[in-house]
Parts: sequence; C-alpha cells; structure tokens
Amino acid sequence: MVDKTALDREKARKYLRALCVQIERHDYLYYRANRPEISDFEYDCLQAEKQALLKLYPEWSQDEGPGSDLGNSHFPTAKHLLPMLSLSNTYSQEELFEFLHRVEGKIQAHCSYLLEPKIDGVAISLVYEHRHLEKAITRGNGYVGEVVTENVRTIKEIPLILPKNAPEEIELRGEIYLTERQFTHLNNEQERLGLETYANARNLAAGSLKLLDVKEVARRQLHFIAHGVGFVGHDIHLDTQEHLYSFFKQWGIPVFSFAVPGNNAEQIWNLVERFRLMQGELSYGTDGVVIKVNDRLLQEQLGATAKSPRWAIAYKFEPESAETLLQEVIFQVGRTGVITPVAELVPVDLAGSKVARATLHNFDEIQRKDIRKRDRVIVQKAGEIIPAIMGVKKDKRSASAEKIEVPLQCPACGAPLLRIAGEVMIRCTSLNCPPQLRLKIVHFASKDAMDIDGLGPKIVDILVSQGWLKDIADIFTLIDHRDLWIRLPGFSVTSVDNLLLAIERAKNRPLGCLLYGLSIPHVGVELARKLAEHSTSLEQLMQLSVEQLQEIPLVGEIVAYSIVDFFTNARNQDVIEKLLRVGIKTNFLEKPTKHPLNGKTLVLTGSLTRLTRFEAARLIASLGGSVGRIITKQTSILVCGTNPGNKLTKAKALGIQIWSEEEFLHHAGIMHANKT
Repeated sequence: MVDKTALDREKARKYLRALCVQIERHDYLYYRANRPEISDFEYDCLQAEKQALLKLYPEWSQDEGPGSDLGNSHFPTAKHLLPMLSLSNTYSQEELFEFLHRVEGKIQAHCSYLLEPKIDGVAISLVYEHRHLEKAITRGNGYVGEVVTENVRTIKEIPLILPKNAPEEIELRGEIYLTERQFTHLNNEQERLGLETYANARNLAAGSLKLLDVKEVARRQLHFIAHGVGFVGHDIHLDTQEHLYSFFKQWGIPVFSFAVPGNNAEQIWNLVERFRLMQGELSYGTDGVVIKVNDRLLQEQLGATAKSPRWAIAYKFEPESAETLLQEVIFQVGRTGVITPVAELVPVDLAGSKVARATLHNFDEIQRKDIRKRDRVIVQKAGEIIPAIMGVKKDKRSASAEKIEVPLQCPACGAPLLRIAGEVMIRCTSLNCPPQLRLKIVHFASKDAMDIDGLGPKIVDILVSQGWLKDIADIFTLIDHRDLWIRLPGFSVTSVDNLLLAIERAKNRPLGCLLYGLSIPHVGVELARKLAEHSTSLEQLMQLSVEQLQEIPLVGEIVAYSIVDFFTNARNQDVIEKLLRVGIKTNFLEKPTKHPLNGKTLVLTGSLTRLTRFEAARLIASLGGSVGRIITKQTSILVCGTNPGNKLTKAKALGIQIWSEEEFLHHAGIMHANKT
C-alpha cells in the first residue's frame, strides 16, 4: 500500500525546493540587480509560505543570514565590527501580539517599546574612527559589506566629524533614502532620456550608492536617517533607544521625528494605526512600522538569530490594490533589447493616482499567474512607479479572454527574438533596432565605454533625427556631415570640432571599453575587461565557442551563450565590420604593466586634497597594489593627507615608509611632487 503521508511529505519537499529557487532569484534581483520583479508584499508571501513549511517540517530548517547585496562590483569589501542583521516582519496583528508576548515571556517582565516608521531605503553602517568618518559599508550579507565611503560623503546629513562627546570609535546604523519628490524627478528624467525607470525609491537609492561617478551621486541628493548602533568603542551611557536618539541629535545626526514610546499591546496597536494614517505626511516612502524594545540592556539579553534581532519586528502595511479590466498588451523594447510586456488597463484610481498601465514583468510571470487579455485583474501599487498586476479574478473571466502569446519577432524591427536557457527575459539582439538605437548610442559614448565627451542624449536625438546615425558605427562617419552640422541651431564650429575630436580619440579606447559599449547582454564593465584580457583582438573573441568562453573568469554558461548569440547575429556582424572599416582599434588591451607599487600594501590616512579616497584606492589597485585598512607589519607604505589619525603614530613605531599625498602621486606617475 502506498504511504500517503510519505507522498505528502515528498510533495511538500519539492514545493519547498521550488519556493527556495524563486526566493533566491528574487533576492538577486532585489539586493544585487536593484530590479525587483515582484512587490515586497509578494516576496513576503513567498517567505511566509516557506516558513510555514519549515514549521511543519523543522528538520528541513537551515540557518539563514539576511539577503545579500554583494556581487561583482568595483567597490572593496569590509567586515562589519558587529553583524548587521535584517528585521523579521509580519502583516498580522496576531503575529505582532505574539512577538510582544514572546519578548516579555523571555525576559519575565513587562517592558516598554519604541515605534518608528519603517523607511523603504538602503541600510548603511557608518564607521567612525577618532570621530572621523572612516568607512561607509552596505549591509552586504550582514557580516561583510561593500565600502561606498566616497559616495556616502556626498550626503549632507552625515557628519564627517563627530563632536567631542561622541565615542572615538562607533558604528552608526541607518537608512539611505530618496524623498518621494526627488525620486519622481529623477525617474521623470530617466523617462525623458528614454532610459529604464526604477521601480521604487529604494532601488534608485541602492543603484545610486554603487555609481562610480561621485558627482552624479551628489546630484541625486540622497538622504540619511539613523536608527541604531553596532560597535561602540568605549563606555557611553545609552540605556534606552530614546536616549541613543537624543545623543544622535546632539551629534547633528537626523533621527525619526515620529518615534514614539508604547507600553502595552493595545497602545502599540493604536500607534500602528496612527502611523498608517500619517504615511502621506512623510517626505520619504514607508511600508510599515518598526517596533523595538526600548531598553538596550534587554536588547542584549534577547539577542538575535542568524538573520534577525529578537528584540525588534517590522509590522508592514499591505499595499493598496484595485480591480480593473486588462484591455490590451503592448511590448516595450529596452536598451539591451529586453522585451517587456505592459498591460493597458481601463483607468482606475489607486493610491492617489489614476492608473492606466501596469507592468507584466516577463512572460513566465504571465504564465504563472495565467493572465489573459480582457481579464478582470488586481492591480497593486506599493511604492512602485509602474503598478503591477498581482492576480486574476478567474471567477469573472469571460469567454472572450485571450491568451497572451510570446512574440517571435521584435515588435519594432522584425528581427528574431532570443531567449537564453535559464533566463526569463526574451531579447532582440539587433544592434540597429530603432527603439534601442538612441539608447545604445548614448551607452556606447558613455564614460566607461568609448568616453565620447559631449555626445549626450540631446545631441544624439538631433543626430538621429537628421538621419546621420543609423547604428553606433555611424558615429565615426559624422565628420562627413560637418558642414551641415555646424549650421544646425545650437551648434558652432568649435562645439562640433571638439566633439569630432573626441570621436576620433575614441578609436583608440581599450578593447574592454569597446566590448562594454556594444551592449552585449550580461556583459558589464568588469566582465568586458576580463574578456579583453583573455583575447588578442575583437575578431579572435568573436570566434570563441561557448566552451572556450566559459574558461574565462566570471563567464558562466548563460553569459557564454549570450556572447556567442550576439556575435553570430548577422546584423551585429555588419555593424562590427563597419566599426573596423572606420578605424576602430580592436586589439588594444588595457593590461597593467609592472609598477613599483605592484604587490605592495598601502594604507591611507587623513584628508587627501587632490584625490578622493576612492580615486586613490582605484589608482593603487590599477598599479597592482592593495589598500589596507589598518597599520600592520605587512603594511608597505602609509600615505598621509592632512590631519592624519593615530595610523601615523603606529607607522612610525613600526618603521613603515611614510609618503605625503604629493609623494604618492609622484611615485604613481600621476604628477611630480611640489617642490618647496
């Protein structure tokens, strides 16, 4: 006889595995790609299903850390002095009360709590040494994060130096966020330039923190608010969370203006409801309330799991939703050729605005939710700039409902569409697809690609409208139109000739920059450089097989197929042949030469005047050296700016070589040291 219990158990095990695969993918999209495909509410529902199964079968449970934003990045990593965990959350009043009961059962006493808005931002840890901001580290995996100090220094609310009543060494914890107003402004700018918009303010803030251009980060006007501490270097009287916030205010650090104490379940629930009503009054996006044990000694006593503190919980508000009719589906083409299905709806009021469109994310999502044309659908807006369809009212499905077919050809240029195994997206990989053309040209001219200074979106628009740019290779034939170009409104002989000179210089850019500029799906800046390092020329790279490509670091199977498909596309081959004819150098590699700093460890201290810390670190890395955090016997050189800290004393005691900033630049070959 078949054991039904065993069958049910195996079915549950398979479902759990499927849930884990889904969650892992959405973790990657949320934390690392900053491009979530589902709302926080949908994600939390997946997690709730997973936890329910693990509760039934605790023997399957495994320790989990918080989600991670670590990935292939230009930014160095650093360890948190104390783990930076994420909060557990609930949408249920009953579960919130269970949390309160659990806390008071654990400590065998009644306690008070502090309630504050849950900002939809990016967690950051600010490390102060000798009261100077030394590092800003993202959450990462909770134990190790990425160092984004120079970008964080652009945030006006973050003091670079703490006052004398602050501890000499301290980790401040908080959220980096964008105001709703700034988010809308930046997204409107993205849309105006024909670039992909961000789903919500959190993703735009996270993307901004990982930009290499510090000036662009400053332009985006990020904000900061503090909500806790990690490591504290010496004794300071911080008996409650409220007391901690009073110190933050003294130190010039912004804290929540709506943080209020609560003493029992009924009072706490009334405060939660009050927060729900005041959401619209706040300048930043919130998706709930954080409830914390106020007494910091009790916080330590309660401790934490591998993922979350036991002394705090986030009560999250379910996002607003509305029912309407899905009338039609259109297909949008992005810069990298990704085809995104978008639903056209009968307009409906939702979260204070009229909604007429909603993203369908991708065709797997359409199939999973069984969404059809002329269905009654549930639309949700949980902070996203473009609302999403959450589900279908199948009980209201009409006989005229029509399945949404996956297109076989690009809706814009008619080229065959490609779907790489393991990917959910389908793409048009033609280099001269009209909707992609303008975006691809702007990308091709960008700083990390061909660095054609002055060839921005507005000028590209004009040149495309003149019919002079039909693909990226046409950039190098613009000199043929010089006489007509200088007569166009807004141009002059000087401006046109300067741009033509920049175009001519671009012919000698390294192969890695050219590869990045081609907009090959999955090929970012770092991977483009790796491909260049392992190829003698573009032509040789184009001949590599999927198997040969996978021998290159960072190239997996999906990426390898993407590269091969790109280079075997006949339209792309035509554009590359044009690039070769106009004189693009395709065998100029950017390989580091042996340098005196190669293999040496340099430590930076004090304020640099000619470089930012990040620029100095990049320079050291480019010369084969590495950047140390602290002075040890293995330190080769200490580079001193103005107002150096105790690293200078330690370096002298250990007999380590000490350079001024000018000496460092001289040895790096950037400039000669100033002579006195």
